[in-house]
Amino acid sequence: MAKTADSTAGRILRAAEKGLELCGTDSASLDDYLDFYLDDPGLRRSVSSLLFTYFRNKALIDRAIDSTAERSVKPRYRRLLSAVITQGWFQTGIQMESAVNVAVSYAAEKYGKSPSGFINALLRAVFQNGIEAVRAKLSPAEKLNLSATVYSRWKSRWSEDEIAAIASQMRTQPLLSFRTCGAFSPEELESVSAVPVEGLPWLTQWHFYETAQPGALFRTDWLEKGRIYIQDPATAFAPSLPEINGGERIVDLCAAPGGKSLMLAERLGGRGELIAADKSEHRQRLTADNFKRHGINHKIVTASATEPPFERNSFDIVLIDVPCSNTGVFRRRPDALWRFSDRSLADIVKTQKAIFDAAATLVKPGGQLVYSTCSLEPEEDELQAAAFLAGHPDFKLKTQQLIMPAGRNDGGFAALLIRA
Repeated sequence: MAKTADSTAGRILRAAEKGLELCGTDSASLDDYLDFYLDDPGLRRSVSSLLFTYFRNKALIDRAIDSTAERSVKPRYRRLLSAVITQGWFQTGIQMESAVNVAVSYAAEKYGKSPSGFINALLRAVFQNGIEAVRAKLSPAEKLNLSATVYSRWKSRWSEDEIAAIASQMRTQPLLSFRTCGAFSPEELESVSAVPVEGLPWLTQWHFYETAQPGALFRTDWLEKGRIYIQDPATAFAPSLPEINGGERIVDLCAAPGGKSLMLAERLGGRGELIAADKSEHRQRLTADNFKRHGINHKIVTASATEPPFERNSFDIVLIDVPCSNTGVFRRRPDALWRFSDRSLADIVKTQKAIFDAAATLVKPGGQLVYSTCSLEPEEDELQAAAFLAGHPDFKLKTQQLIMPAGRNDGGFAALLIRA
């Protein structure tokens, strides 16, 4: 008799368990797990749907487990329970009873009779009690699907209504956004139900669209031929800031997978020089693939942004889209808010400062330095820029802006600084 663990349903559970383990230990983000660590790419759509749905409802699901269990639940059992409760409450592809039966058989094969009995009893109690009984027990932070840390921080800056409006976006699957790289006919755009993204003041040089039918888009060859690039409209803000006339020498120090580098290359218009640098050799392969698809011949370098291997004072423009907490992009990365902690914030702020300081050494007198994050946290944004300016009197702030997440764009921050 075939084992449940080897069935499609069992393989989905196994992949979900691994994803939750890696995300829970900060070994990988959800995107990185799906892109680089998923053992069975054929399951990507199912596993992605399950995990994204879980993180968009994590507080509720965690409360369901904790309020039902009579004792502490071991992490390996919690991961399985989380996946099955997600399926039973939020997914239509499998009936609740079937989800429980599959999970119990899977647990018996993987963990043994006693753990499978515990998992069976807990799941049946959770589903019998129902989702509304759990909702009634949620704290204010849990009702918004926020951790206590994130809720406390945001409450110090925004009203309850503002926080609720922001948090509600995390629980909704955003439409697929893409940028066109060349001309498209109205008929082509209509064929994939593309709607232009309008009203964002920084989108003066590029055309973004969104579609509720990503399947139709991916059935075209536009991505493979470099006619489009999948990205959120907020990503265009930082590359729009520097003045570029053509002929400049530019380096993007945190480039992979190359989305902002492509924009800078387009602004150069075939003139000047662009170097796309990043410390990850693996992710730079994605940059190389993107450059090839879009016909970009600029240089790609694998190098650390804290120790860039370039001559001092040698670039007209330096862009640093630094690693960050990702609290502004939770629409598309709902796991980000659950990885956030005061300690992780302190660590990332140190890394950002090191990159900021290193980048400054590369800017020519009169040159431009663009600093950007996809975070909403002041320590990573305006406070980081202010600290840099205090330590580098030869730089002056030209402009900076925090972009709040909204229905048609993610959140983030960018600042343009000019060296005297």
